Amino acid sequence: MKKIFLFTGLLGWFSSWAQHQVPHDTLFAQDRETAGRQYVVIYDEDGKIMATGSLQNGQYDGTWRQYSDFGLTIRITEYRNGARYGPNIELSNNGMVVLDETYENNFLNGHRNVLNSFGRPRVTEFYLKGKQEGASKKFYDDGKLQEETFWIKGLKQGDAKWYFKNGKISTEYTYDNGNLSGPAKTYDEEGCLMNEGNYVNNEEDGEWKQYDPTGKLVKKTIYKNGKIIKEIKVK
Repeated sequence: MKKIFLFTGLLGWFSSWAQHQVPHDTLFAQDRETAGRQYVVIYDEDGKIMATGSLQNGQYDGTWRQYSDFGLTIRITEYRNGARYGPNIELSNNGMVVLDETYENNFLNGHRNVLNSFGRPRVTEFYLKGKQEGASKKFYDDGKLQEETFWIKGLKQGDAKWYFKNGKISTEYTYDNGNLSGPAKTYDEEGCLMNEGNYVNNEEDGEWKQYDPTGKLVKKTIYKNGKIIKEIKVK
């Protein structure tokens, strides 16, 4: 991913390239039919092609491609008037898509999928004008569900669940406007309830219960604004 980071650092350079000497490792070709349009090839220090794309009046416009040291395409990004506008796709060295997302005027807009190098999903989520919306899921490398949450205008809302690798639920939280607010439960890897209680504005509040692996209640703790008020051991 080294080249991606290096290329990203060049994003602001082209806006003022005409005021400076063109570096020897960058080639420009003028479009004879479209005024202000140029085609660009960027080489790395070893003379290998690092990226290709086009400019319109000095701004990114059209399709840009980035390449690995082996000449393989590792990113394809669409631009319009200097802003990311359309698909942004990243590929691993074995040619698998590892990132598939869409932009509109530099804001994430639409489905966003992150995958591992074997093509299995790692993250599936949705954005609307740069803010996360709707259901979001994260997965372990083997494809098993790890986390599922729901978002409204970039903030977690409602029920959220986390899972152990064996598929059993590890944690259940409730969110309101991005804050932990409501019932919460944690489980062991066998699926036995370990703790349950309530949050208010990210702080434990009210009665929390703790259980042993057999499901027997062993302790009660009373909270107020995240502070322990009272502990009661259950015999």
